[in-house]
Amino acid sequence: MQSLGIAAQRVRAYLTTRSTDHKHVIVGAAAAATAVIVAVAAGALYLHPLDQQKVVFETTDAAALRSGDEVRVAGVPAGKVTEVLLRPDHVEVVLTVDNTVSLGADTAVDVRMLTAVGGYYVALVSAGATALGDRTIPSARVHLPYRLPELLDAAPAKSAAIDAPTIGADLDRAAAALDANPGSVKSMIDSVQALAGIMDRQREQIGTSLAVSQEYLDAFDNQRDALFTMLRKAAIVLRVLDDTHVEFAYAYQGLGRVFTSVKSLTAFYSNHRDELYDAVQQLDAAARSVNTDIPTLIGQLQGFITHLQSLLGPDGVRLVGGDQVLATDLCVPMPGRSC
Repeated sequence: MQSLGIAAQRVRAYLTTRSTDHKHVIVGAAAAATAVIVAVAAGALYLHPLDQQKVVFETTDAAALRSGDEVRVAGVPAGKVTEVLLRPDHVEVVLTVDNTVSLGADTAVDVRMLTAVGGYYVALVSAGATALGDRTIPSARVHLPYRLPELLDAAPAKSAAIDAPTIGADLDRAAAALDANPGSVKSMIDSVQALAGIMDRQREQIGTSLAVSQEYLDAFDNQRDALFTMLRKAAIVLRVLDDTHVEFAYAYQGLGRVFTSVKSLTAFYSNHRDELYDAVQQLDAAARSVNTDIPTLIGQLQGFITHLQSLLGPDGVRLVGGDQVLATDLCVPMPGRSC
């Protein structure tokens, strides 16, 4: 009985160990399968990104193309060359292009020079009413840059069309003209150099003129407040002179009426005629000076203010706003003048 119990315990332990190993195998297999699926998905996303589309075109010569070359659509970078595959009778070039780019079924390919010293890029020219989809662009719609074998093949046909005797005669005449005037080429080169020097100096002078103009505008902008203050003060002086002139003229007329109406002063005038005459003459001269010089000064000030307003008005730099009133724009009625 004891031996049977030991045997039963061993069987149970074996079954438990076997069950645990089986679970470990299942977990390991599931982990391996998950890793394979993730790797396959990552590879698929790497080869076929969700935000890009694959474009394939055929060509007979792909010497100018390399993996990583830029792809442009309407001059805008839109992808790159991913593969250049050699087939039995052609070369297959694989591109990846942004999904946002719409390509028609008749899309053409231009392989163009990137710079004058080298480098190329692929330009896609979209055409067609339907989408390109998975179709391959045939070599008939692929335009490559110049190739030396084609140039050598086309050279004999082009050279045969040249009129050699005519060109030879032209060269002979040119050589004879140069022999007759050996210094003409040097003179022409010197003239071109002199012209280039003149143009360079003119460019410097124009730059200097522009700099001076800019300084003038800056100074004028900095002094606009001073100009407006001067204009305002000149308007006030003009208004005071105009009012004083009117008041003095009116007072002079009243003084004349006083001298005319006062009869009792005739005796005094007879006894002191010379002194009074001199005083009246001086007073008259002063009045005439006021009536002559002040209007002239007023006219000059008015012209000065008008000139400033024309400079600072709508056609020039506007300093005086439309809602501001100068002293010359006001009129105060007084004896001898109405507004």
